[in-house]
Amino acid sequence: MKTLGARIRAARTALRPKVTQKDVADHFGIERVNVTQWEGDTTKPDGYRIPGLASFLGVSEEWLRDGTGDGPDLEKAASKPTIIPGRELVSRDGETLPIYAGAKGGDGFIIVTFDEIERVKMPSILQGVKGGYGLLIDGDSMIPAYFPNDIALINPNKRPERGFHHVFYHQPPHGDDAEAIVKWLEGFNDREWTLKQWNPASEFKESRQVWQTCHRVVGKYDRR
Repeated sequence: MKTLGARIRAARTALRPKVTQKDVADHFGIERVNVTQWEGDTTKPDGYRIPGLASFLGVSEEWLRDGTGDGPDLEKAASKPTIIPGRELVSRDGETLPIYAGAKGGDGFIIVTFDEIERVKMPSILQGVKGGYGLLIDGDSMIPAYFPNDIALINPNKRPERGFHHVFYHQPPHGDDAEAIVKWLEGFNDREWTLKQWNPASEFKESRQVWQTCHRVVGKYDRR
C-alpha cells in the first residue's frame, strides 16, 4: 500500500460494519466520485481533511499519510461481519432519546443546557442505556467529524477509552448548565487527558481534576 489512495481504500474496506465510498462521501458532505478519485490516486484529499478522515477510518494520521503508525485491523476485517437489518437500527417500541443543546462558549468550549429541546427516535446503540442522551453540536472545532447541528449520541456509562470522541464536563451534569468540550481522546493517565481536535488540527492536554466527568460518544445523527 504505497499510495495514499491505496491506504484509504484498505482502511475503508477493513471497517466493520461495511463502509462504502458513498458512506465516506456522505460523512464529509462531498460527492462519491471524490472518494473514488482519492482511492484511485487521481486526486488527493485536502490536507485539513486528513485528521477527520483518519478518525473516520479508524487509523492513525501517520499511517494514512505515509504508511507508518497504526493501520487498519486486517485480521478483524477478514472475519465474517455481523449483518444488522436496517429495521433494527432504531428502536421500534416507542422509546425516544432526549436531545440537549450545546451553545458555543469560546475557545472550543460549549455550554450545555439540560433542558430538552426535542426527542428523537432511540438508536439501538442507546436502547436501554440509563441516562443516554443526544447533544446538539455547536462550534466548528471538530469539523469534519462533527458539524454544527449534528447530534452526538452519548452513553454516559461507558468508561473512557482511547480512540473515541468523548464529552468532557467540569462537573457531573445534574440538570444545570455545564461547560463542556467535545474532543477525541488520544490517551490519559491519573492526572490528565490527552485530547485532539480537528479544526484547526491540534493535540493538547487537559487536567482530569478540572475536567472531571467524561461521557463516551457512541454515534451521531447527521444535521438535518
